[in-house]
Amino acid sequence: VDGVGSLLALHHAARPQAVVAELARVVRPGGAVVVSDLVQHDEEWMRGELAHAWLGFPAERLAQWFAEAGLEEIGVARARRRRVAGARPMPDLLRVRGRRPRPA
Repeated sequence: VDGVGSLLALHHAARPQAVVAELARVVRPGGAVVVSDLVQHDEEWMRGELAHAWLGFPAERLAQWFAEAGLEEIGVARARRRRVAGARPMPDLLRVRGRRPRPA
């Protein structure tokens, strides 16, 4: 495929690093992989109420998994969530993108 993405799914995966590796495997050389997920946080209620296996990820860890999967041109961006009075705090989002190298 030319591109593949994952939106708010890694924090549910038992082995999120393996998910990143599989995304990198299925994309064609020159293709893009984009993952959007939660930044590392302390909102423990999300485990029980939303079945989160992970409480987000540090940006550096996701970028490392992309590199280990053989992706290049890795970029990380953080989107801050708007805080709503009276609502539970929601963690910020990370977007990580990378490209599978083309053969030399």
